[in-house]
Amino acid sequence: MILKGLNLNWKSFLVLLLIFSASVAMRITNMDRPLSKHHEFVTAVSLRVLQVWDQEGGVAFNFVPAMNYKGDANKFINNHASASDGMMDAKGNYYYVSHPPLAYIIPHFVFKALRVKPSVFGLQVFHLFINFLTAICIYLIVVSMKPNRARSGLEKTALLAFILYVFSPAVLWFQMNTYMSDMLVHFFFVAGVLLGQKCLKFPSSNSWRILFAINLLLMIYTSWLGLFFAFTCFIGGITIWREQKGIQFALYSSLTSIMALALVYFQYSSINGSEAFLEHLTQRLHVRGSGMGGRSGGVIETKFSEIGAILVNYGSNYISLILAVLLLFGLRFKNSLEKSREISDFLAFALSPILILHLALLNYSGHDFTTLYASCVLSIGLAFLLESYSDQLKYGVVTAVLAVSIGAYFYINPPGDISLSGERYDVSMKIGKRIKKEAKANEVVYLISDTYDPMIVVYAERNIVHIEIKPTGVLSKIETKGPYVVFFEKDGKITHKEHFVGLP
Repeated sequence: MILKGLNLNWKSFLVLLLIFSASVAMRITNMDRPLSKHHEFVTAVSLRVLQVWDQEGGVAFNFVPAMNYKGDANKFINNHASASDGMMDAKGNYYYVSHPPLAYIIPHFVFKALRVKPSVFGLQVFHLFINFLTAICIYLIVVSMKPNRARSGLEKTALLAFILYVFSPAVLWFQMNTYMSDMLVHFFFVAGVLLGQKCLKFPSSNSWRILFAINLLLMIYTSWLGLFFAFTCFIGGITIWREQKGIQFALYSSLTSIMALALVYFQYSSINGSEAFLEHLTQRLHVRGSGMGGRSGGVIETKFSEIGAILVNYGSNYISLILAVLLLFGLRFKNSLEKSREISDFLAFALSPILILHLALLNYSGHDFTTLYASCVLSIGLAFLLESYSDQLKYGVVTAVLAVSIGAYFYINPPGDISLSGERYDVSMKIGKRIKKEAKANEVVYLISDTYDPMIVVYAERNIVHIEIKPTGVLSKIETKGPYVVFFEKDGKITHKEHFVGLP
C-alpha cells in the first residue's frame, strides 16, 4: 500500500523505523540523565514553562511562556526569562518571549492528553517522535525527486540520506536531549522543504499549497527560521518559479507570514503592552543579530570570533559529512554541477534560509544547535553525490562517515556521570532537589552560590533569587516582606541553610 502522494509503502516504513530504533538504542545512556551540559539549559527552560502551565493551566497565561511557578513566594523573580522587567505582568510573572510559543503548546497538550506530568524523560520521548517524523521527511524529500524508483520498495539514495541523517552527531543530540523552539522548528523546516517541492511539482494542486501554508504558519509560530524560509519562498516565487505558479506561491508565503506574526504580536503584547514587547524584541535582535550588540572589542575581531565559533560548531557536528561532500564534489566537479531542476529547487529551499539566518543573526548562529538545520542539506547532498560512484566506494565512504559521526557524538556527550569538561552531570539536579525538599511553600528562596543555572530552578520547581557571592553583611541587604530561606552552596553542594521570618 502506498501512502497517497508520498510514495511510501509500509514495508519501507518498517525498515526506516528499525534503523531509527538503532539510533535510539545508541542514545539510551544519555536518556533521562540529569539535565546539565551541552545546551540542556534550553530543555530546562522549556520544561519549566510546561511545569508552570501544568500547575495553573496554559489558558491562565494565554499560552504565553510563563517562567514563574505558582505561589506568592515565586512571583517577581526573574530567572532567565528576560533581560529587562518589560516582559512581566501585573501578577509578577515573567515571560520568555525570544521565540513564538508553539514549541511549548504542542507538548503541553500531548502531556495533558496522555495524563502525564511534564518531565525530562517525557520531553525526550516526545522529541524522539519529532526526530523520527523529521527523518521520514528526509527520506520523502529524496523520493519526491525520484518517484518512479520508490514505488516498488526502498529508494536506495533516500535510504542512504535517512541513515546519514539519523546518525549525525547534531541530530543524535539536539533531537533528543535538547528541546526548545530552536529544535522543534527544524521539523517544520524539513517538512517545508518537502511540501515546497510538492507545490512546485504540482502547481495546480490546492491541497499541497494548503498543506504548505499550514506548515509555514506553524514554522513561523515556532521560531524565526520560519521567516527566513518564507522570505526564500517569496523571492523564489516572484523570480525563478514564476512558470510554476510562483506568484501564487509567493502570495501564500507572504500572507501566511503576516498571519503568524500578527498572532505572535497580539499574544505577546497581552503581557505588558505592545511597546514593552517591541522594545524587548528590538533588544534581543540587537544582541543576537549581526551588529556589535554592545559587545566590547573591535568589529573585525568580534566578527572573526563569531564566524570562527560557527565554523567550529559545524566541524564538531559534521566534519565527516562535510569532508565527504567536498571530496566527492571535487573529484567530479563537472558532473556535480549538472544538477536537475529538482536538486536546484531543493538547494533553494534547504540551504538559502540557513545562509540568510547566519547572515542576519550572526551572534545567534554561534549557538551550536543552529547547525542542526544543515543536517538536511548535508545528508541528502552526500547521498546524491554518492549515486555516481561504485557500490564499493559508496559503502566505504558511508561506513567512514558513520564511524566518525558516532564517535564524535560519544566524545562530545560521554555516557556515565562525568561530562566532557570533567564535571558531574548531577550537580544542578542535587542542588535543585534539596531546595525543593527543604524550602517551605511560603518562603522566598535565596541561593548564595557560584553555581546557578536554569536546571537548578526546574529541579527545585521554585523560583530562586540568586546571589552570586557572599559579601559581608549580605543577609542584611535582603528585603523580603515575609518568610524566606537562604541556601549556601560551595563546590556544587548545599552546605547549609538559614530560615528567616522576613521584614515586618
